[in-house]
Amino acid sequence: MASLNGAGNAMPVIGTGNTYYLQLGGILPYFNKEKKDMQLQPAVGIQLSDLKGLHDNAVIYDAGVSLLSNGMSSRLTFDAQNRPVFTNDPGNNAVVPDRKWQFILKYRIDFN
Repeated sequence: MASLNGAGNAMPVIGTGNTYYLQLGGILPYFNKEKKDMQLQPAVGIQLSDLKGLHDNAVIYDAGVSLLSNGMSSRLTFDAQNRPVFTNDPGNNAVVPDRKWQFILKYRIDFN
């Protein structure tokens, strides 16, 4: 069956209905308290979309961690996201028979 998500990492999350999003994160103590150089910043998130055009809810899970250096001037982030893949069942209802992972590694530097 063909996916209703579309190309790439697209997925139906906007439409008539309700969407709820929760994100939690924090920052851990410095690895070396005297230097105050590197810290970890973990975060998790979940999005639930109950849309009229979909038989199943669209639930997206997200978890990641950032390694901060020089305050927040340099940041290396790893993020993992798990999302539904929608297809039509024999009754033409948009259901979730499968889920896919997406992994992202990114680096950001600020020039002051």
